[in-house]
Amino acid sequence: MQVDLVLVAAAFRYGNYILTEHADEERLNDDITIQFLEEAIGRDKPKIIRKTSRKCLILGWGTETEPLHVSVAFSDDDATRYRVITIYRPDRNLWVNNYEKRRN
Repeated sequence: MQVDLVLVAAAFRYGNYILTEHADEERLNDDITIQFLEEAIGRDKPKIIRKTSRKCLILGWGTETEPLHVSVAFSDDDATRYRVITIYRPDRNLWVNNYEKRRN
């Protein structure tokens, strides 16, 4: 399945996604609001930084200085509904290239 970032962004803009229990726990642990999540992935220019056949890791920005990583899974059955697997604020010590590549 080809990931269409325009559709992913629109889904987050309109709240058409599901948070897994794990994602919600991580969201709360990192003090990430739903509004921040929806703004970071649903607006401006989110970027897919890693993908497999059924999921992808997206980098979004809630503000110019606040990056957010969201792991999203999808299925062939419903390409317009996404499931958030995990969500976190990336640690600048673990990521390079503006939070797009994990440090070796």
